[in-house]
Amino acid sequence: MSKLPGAKLSPRIENGALCWYAGDTFSLDILLELTDTDGEPVTVGAADTLTLTVYDSCQTLVETISYTNVTGNRITLTVDEIRTAKYPPGAYRYTLRLTHGQNTTLAWDNPILVE
Repeated sequence: MSKLPGAKLSPRIENGALCWYAGDTFSLDILLELTDTDGEPVTVGAADTLTLTVYDSCQTLVETISYTNVTGNRITLTVDEIRTAKYPPGAYRYTLRLTHGQNTTLAWDNPILVE
């Protein structure tokens, strides 16, 4: 008798890509450890906005998620039934920007893989 292969952890970071299985629902905390040009810590405040933008492999916008009132430099990506339906299996890219007095790109064209 053969043993069935198990699934990989979902969600997970693999080779720099955020990965999950199509149809999965989850919450993923993202902790931002930010420093300014002098090496001083940057705290995301209540007046700041973090914007996560996701595109499919054809560079078509899938969705934009804005986070305000961030505390502890932590945001939570919640993938519920409605959000997971937007992501059939395939490759996606995301950008994360911070508006903190000025606009700063924190992540550019990073990969997402939905299996």
